[in-house]
Order: sequence, then structure tokens, then C-alpha cells
Amino acid sequence: MKYISILISLVVFCVFLSGQEEISLLKIDPPDPQMVKKRSVMIDTNDVLKIVDVSAVKKDKVNIEFATISDYVIARLGKIEKGKISWSSKPDSQGGMVLKFGKSEYAGLLEKIRAEQPRPGYQIILSEEKTNAVLSSFELTFKAFPNLIVEFEYPVNVTPGEIITDKIRIKIRNAGSAASAGFDLDFVLGKSFDITAKRYGPSESKEGVVLLQNGRLRIGKMEPGGTEELKPPDGLKLPDELESGRYYLGAIADSGGEIAELEKGDNVFKGFILVSSKVPSRISAKFKGTVLTYITKTFETAVVNNDMDISSNDEWRKCQIRPYIFHLKHISWKDFFWEVNTDEKMVWKLTGAKFCQRGSGGKADQLNIRVVQEGGSTETPPSRFRLYVNETEVIYEPEEKNFSILLAGCNTIYLPFWKSCRTDESGFHFKFATWDNEVWELDPKKKIFRLIPMERMCRKSETGKDLEAMIDIVTDN
Repeated sequence: MKYISILISLVVFCVFLSGQEEISLLKIDPPDPQMVKKRSVMIDTNDVLKIVDVSAVKKDKVNIEFATISDYVIARLGKIEKGKISWSSKPDSQGGMVLKFGKSEYAGLLEKIRAEQPRPGYQIILSEEKTNAVLSSFELTFKAFPNLIVEFEYPVNVTPGEIITDKIRIKIRNAGSAASAGFDLDFVLGKSFDITAKRYGPSESKEGVVLLQNGRLRIGKMEPGGTEELKPPDGLKLPDELESGRYYLGAIADSGGEIAELEKGDNVFKGFILVSSKVPSRISAKFKGTVLTYITKTFETAVVNNDMDISSNDEWRKCQIRPYIFHLKHISWKDFFWEVNTDEKMVWKLTGAKFCQRGSGGKADQLNIRVVQEGGSTETPPSRFRLYVNETEVIYEPEEKNFSILLAGCNTIYLPFWKSCRTDESGFHFKFATWDNEVWELDPKKKIFRLIPMERMCRKSETGKDLEAMIDIVTDN
């Protein structure tokens, strides 16, 4: 089985999908009234050291600055010089440092701190002292948030209605700095890449996304750094009516929006899958209405269903044993033939007997065929008789391209007179040599047997005349 394995994290989404950067935690609690009066906040210099790798700074003098996301500097945190850092004010014994701001800058910052937004719109900038050139920047969040990451392996090639529970491997990790509450993990299928972090239902959304059958899994609380290997939901199933083509399989962590996170965009996994209709190993359609007509004077035979020939006169051998007893043998029958008794109005399948010989032994099985004759008696043959076959069955094995037509359980097909082909989806078409206007279409996916226009032979058809039939499908696992 071929699998795709994709790690969904903030950084991966940044590089490959949306261009977002990693968000760093600089914890800033809402200040008390005295701090507000002084237009100050308390930061932890240990947080800054986790964000800024001082040893990686190669320039002689580099400023560490606190700025808006639009690069407007509103405070200086310190300076890096010759691999050492000097802070703008002396930290306390725990690393806490007071940071002061101008009046207008402080008002906006205070509002964002109190709102506890995951992305308040501020950053730390490293800039060269001489030129003020920005060397690097780090977007900030002021509060610890969870950050859910999904690792997801799945099969690329699938079929409509397939249960994929055992073909998926899932890990969820909380890469954030705070615990998450419980949340839902949803599995969805989309017609395009337009799958977002929201809740979808079993009915197709306007974006063409649908929640898979049994596609919702409840996940409990996850601690920071915690990882869970999950069993996919039992019976996780793709829709039965999927057309062949390319789709997108989605896994959405916290689909219900229960958790405040640093970034919701990385809650969504979406990867392409290829859906191919699974070809049945055997398809059959059973129907009524077939009539075999035999004209005794001319020895002509016609087999008709829905006013269409399904066998020709040339396919049959005929023999009259007595005025009321006839033998019929199709060209495909090797060790059996039919015996028709118009006096008793019965049809027998004789196996191991001699054709055109009465009482030659063998095994006799009565067939479910109604006999109707025109004229005749035990002394004179009828002018014609009709055999109303109770059941006709069309059988097709696509892989082997084996085609059969059974009259009362007896195969009566002569392949040179038939043409068969597959449409662009799941249907199969069959045409007898004498047909000029219509052909049979047998569609196992839609479970229909119908007549369609001749010009749609071997092509997808939207219209047709449905024939009453019982469709049976066998698909190998």
C-alpha cells in the first residue's frame, strides 16, 4: 500500500502553504494599576533569551527592540555586543525586567495584552546599531497557548465506499506552551484544496466538503508537549457515490473551535487522494420478457426481448421428432439441448442424450418456460410456437471480458455477434449485431439496466429507457 506521510506544524505550513512565521512566547501579564500609571509592563528576560540565540549573532553591535508587526520600534530591550547581552534596565533576581513605553504606544499595547489575543501584532527585532538594518525578527504572543499538530499517514489510491480505518495512522501533538481542553478531530473529503478549520456536516458544503461517515473523533485534554497516537474511528468510510477523480482528504483538529490557539491554520491537514471506481469481478442483470419463436414450416427461430433480437436464427439447430416434439440446440451448447413438447406444453433440458433422437436416454430437467402454440395436435405440427422464458440473465465479468446471456439458466450467447465496452465511469455497454438504434447499458454503481441511444455506445450517457431488472454485483476484496 502506498502512503503519503505529512507533518502538519506551524513551520511546515509557513514554508509550504501560507508563508506564516513561527510565533514566540514573551509572556506579559496584564499590569497592575501602578504599572499602568507608569506606562510599564513586566517581561521575563529568560523568555527573550529563549527567543534570541545570542551566540548566533555575528555582528559587533546589535540592538534588541520591541516593535509593532509593521516594524515600528516602541521600546528597546537591550543590546548584544561581542556575544554578550546588556539589558536596557536591570533585571531582578528572577529575570523580570520593567519595560516602559510612550503614552500612545502604551495604550495600544495595553489593549492587546488585556484582550489576550494569540497574535497581538508585536515582534522582537534584531537590528544593526550602525545602520538600523533589520537582521531578524520574531513575532510574539503574550500568553501561553496550545498549538495542535497532526501527523497523518493515509492511502493515496482509494475506491468509492471504501472503509479506510485500518489504512490511516494518526498522531496529535500539542506543541504549544499551554494545555488544551478536549476537542474534536474531524475527517473530511473535499473536491478542492478549500478545506478550512471549521465544522463540516454529512451534507456537502458550498465549498464541496463533506464529513466522512463516522468521521468525528473526540480527543481529551492534552498537556504541553504531549503526543497521542490515535486509533482512527471505526467504520471511517468514503462516500459510496464518489465519481472517479482527484479529491482532498482533510483532518481538522478542533473543528468546533473550542480552543484558543496561536494559529488555527495549522489545524488543518489536506492532501490529495485518487478515487478510482472498483471494477466488479461479476455483474448480472436478471429480467423477464424474453420470447423464443419457432416457425415450423420454415425452421426459423427468433429470440426477442423488448422488441430487440438477442439471438439470431443462425445460432440454432432444430429438429422435429414428432408433430408435437421438437429439439432446439444453441451453437454454444455442447452436451445438452432443449426438448419442446407442444402437446404437454413443457420444455425439458436433456443432458447426455442424442440430438434429434427420441428416447435416447440422458438426464431430463424441466425448465421454467411457458409454451404457447398456434394450431397443431398430436397428429399435425403447429404452425409456430412461442417459448416465454421466465428469467433471462445477462452476466459480465469485466476483468476477463466474459459475457453471457442465460435463458432459463442456459447460456445462449454467440460472441461474434456481440460487442461490449466500458464507459468512462462504471457502466458497461452491449450491442447485438442487428441493433441499429439502441444498445444495453449495465451500470453496477447506479444499479440500472437500460436502453441508450446507439450514438452513446462506449460513451457516458445521461439519458436512457430503464428496463426492469434485478442487478447483482460481486466485487473481490
